[in-house]
Amino acid sequence: MGLVFCTVSHQSTARIIGGAAAKSGQWPWQLSLHHRGSHICGAVLISPDFVLTAAHCIPSLSTQNLKVYGGVMSLNSLPSPYLVEKIILNHNYNSTTHDQDIALLKLKSPVVFNMQPVCLPAFDFSFSHGTRCWTSGFGVTDVDKELMEVFVSIISTAMCNSRHGYGGAVTGNMICAGTLQGGRDSCQGDSGGPLMCESENRWYLVGITSWGDSCGLRNKPGVYTRVSSLLSWIYSTMQVRTYGEKSE
Repeated sequence: MGLVFCTVSHQSTARIIGGAAAKSGQWPWQLSLHHRGSHICGAVLISPDFVLTAAHCIPSLSTQNLKVYGGVMSLNSLPSPYLVEKIILNHNYNSTTHDQDIALLKLKSPVVFNMQPVCLPAFDFSFSHGTRCWTSGFGVTDVDKELMEVFVSIISTAMCNSRHGYGGAVTGNMICAGTLQGGRDSCQGDSGGPLMCESENRWYLVGITSWGDSCGLRNKPGVYTRVSSLLSWIYSTMQVRTYGEKSE
């Protein structure tokens, strides 16, 4: 595939549950996924014509009633949509355990200049416990339907899996972020959206909002699909859909 340059970060002064309205252009890879005219999930632009979201967000493999909107600051003011050419669910997705909760959408046409892809991490890229990151989305707590953002901290899998937390339900293909004290979290309407961490002036897609126990509860942070664990699937699927080749 051709080289795609991901976004250099803008300085953020920003502060979903416990969040604030995002500034225009703050997260240019944030997308809104609609089914039959209604927002159902967030999604993330990773190249001009490929989008990541959570597998559990996809109502069916039919693209007929699925549309993607970019550059959206409010769901009350939508631009022209992008149509979906193909939906590819991860074949290892487990709807019971939420493991490998990821899907790739191929757009019929590439996005325009005011949208930019987020960087994908390297295979060995990791952010340690306590790293301050961000998540964004059009959550169910936002009555104005505006794009919201909130900073969250990476929480180690061991702490997330404690008996007071998720008790072992978090797999190696997942990553937790939020606060153990509660109060800052992504929420149901934000499924499929990004967990983003900054490194060397670039934003990296560390996770995709997947699941959790309610919203903002103590010892129950948000659980995200760990992108670095699924890079091989992402890249090989993009290659097949772009060139029609089988990946090794």
